[in-house]
Amino acid sequence: MLSQSCLKRSSVSTLSSVFKKRVDLSPQKEAFRFFNSEKKQWQSITWLNAYKNMLDVRDALLKEAIQTGERIVLVMDNSPTWIYIEQAALYMNLVVVALPPSLLADNICQIAEEVHAKMIFIESDSHWPAIALNPFVRGAGISVVCHQRHKNTKSARYFSDWIKAKKTRYITSSTDNEMTENSLATIIYTSGSCDKPKGVKHSHKNIINNAFACLARIDVNDRDKMLSVTPVSHCLERIAGYYVAIIAGASITFPKLPGSILENLADSKATIIVTTPHQLSKAYKRFLGNLIFSSRLVEQYLDYQLNTGKWRLSFLCWPIIRRRLERKAKKQLLHQLRFVICGGASLSSNIIALSQLLNLPVLQGYGLTEAGGVVSANAINQNMPHSVGKALSNCELKISDDHELLVKNDSLMLGYWNEEKTKLLADNWLPTTDLARLENDYLFIDGRKNRTIHLSTGEAVLPLPIERALLKDNLFEHVMLAGENREKVYLLCQLNRNEWQAFRKKYANNEEKTFDDFTPRLKSILLLRINLKLRTVPGHPRISLIYPSLEPWSVENGLLNAQGKINKQAVELFFSNDIAQD
Repeated sequence: MLSQSCLKRSSVSTLSSVFKKRVDLSPQKEAFRFFNSEKKQWQSITWLNAYKNMLDVRDALLKEAIQTGERIVLVMDNSPTWIYIEQAALYMNLVVVALPPSLLADNICQIAEEVHAKMIFIESDSHWPAIALNPFVRGAGISVVCHQRHKNTKSARYFSDWIKAKKTRYITSSTDNEMTENSLATIIYTSGSCDKPKGVKHSHKNIINNAFACLARIDVNDRDKMLSVTPVSHCLERIAGYYVAIIAGASITFPKLPGSILENLADSKATIIVTTPHQLSKAYKRFLGNLIFSSRLVEQYLDYQLNTGKWRLSFLCWPIIRRRLERKAKKQLLHQLRFVICGGASLSSNIIALSQLLNLPVLQGYGLTEAGGVVSANAINQNMPHSVGKALSNCELKISDDHELLVKNDSLMLGYWNEEKTKLLADNWLPTTDLARLENDYLFIDGRKNRTIHLSTGEAVLPLPIERALLKDNLFEHVMLAGENREKVYLLCQLNRNEWQAFRKKYANNEEKTFDDFTPRLKSILLLRINLKLRTVPGHPRISLIYPSLEPWSVENGLLNAQGKINKQAVELFFSNDIAQD
């Protein structure tokens, strides 16, 4: 049930009106909280002051002489400034192209060229030369503004200076720009984990419809404090962590350390987090690492609960360890947290098991950029953790004859940028390329249609069930099955350094002294362990080749994308020399 402070759908038609309506209803309530690095303290901003700050940005944008419908590119860390820029642009009926701050400069410039951008806002001057001096950016006269001053580059243009140089406040209304609910509001680029990223076009109505449908499923109210750790360019964060918060009247806290959960929970006093499995896994690992003596026992107990480990004599002291775990969790992890909204990738059984052990509800959901963001989600009172929940109220789901998930809702995209036709089936059903099943209206994702591995033998292999089974083993940080057009599948993986050390201690002989030396003998033992794990996966192929690495797969080295998903092409390139030798 929605609280009285929640906006009504009938009262808003554009994203600008959503922001303004919240300001009118809650002018003196806290809107945003952030850490001021210069003053070394947390600061709070009311909705009214946030609106005034947005008008300052709008006035600065006016002098750039950008025309209605033109594009600005926003590549910044989460902060109140990100929201001021987006809202100011929307107020002027401009189109916001939001990109993850981890994106490489060449990709940013390529997208800026593709959408014919007029301005680019970047996080710091560290990226200034690679973007501002790019031949296209310079040639097109695109204005580049840096949010943070790190190197004090003389030629750089800084946000603080850009704001101060604004003209006298220009009195206007967003209706002067003939903006309607059907106007193009944003272009959101897909992650590109399997294919070339595409720019998905969404109207104001699409985003608003999706946000209200989310709020009907998840319990958010004006007493909640949401911690913004996932990049706002991510569709899930933008809808469920940003617009849902504005509609419900919740405040948003921007972290001291971007992307970090554990380090920011105590200061933020957050009650809700919107995150990805990758971020949540990192937080849990850091939390378990802080337990010192009992962390290994907790992991072993979870393995036992998941039927991936054996019973141990040390489990006799589990009641004592659990009480200690609950105290530590309350102090270091949970604080005032009510629940976690998680999406963007598959949630591992280990994370689900630990969340249940800590009595922390993790509401897994499923989304698609082309469908407005969020398609399905679990609810507090109807949470089936291994599923991605039931369809939102504005959404219909069905499974095709070849097991592909089809989606229909009132948030379907306007189309792809620079592509005239949208690939829809009859009656406006959107093909998702995800293989799925419905059980009692709960949605389960089994894999991706375009990630099915077709072997030269004619056999088709679904990687996701195999990868999920292997990730239950703490030895593996990341795994990716491959082998298209080959006779056999092979496994690419990043190993956990501590677990690998324990593995070597048990199996390495005197000749295998180098820590990162994956000898044929150690690989054969690894493969034996892997194939034993896969006995629970029906019809799985035997894995006979493995290419392990201890180097982390990360956003920084391009092996993961901004959502924490594996970048398939980059990982295959990373292992290409090893694969070529076999």
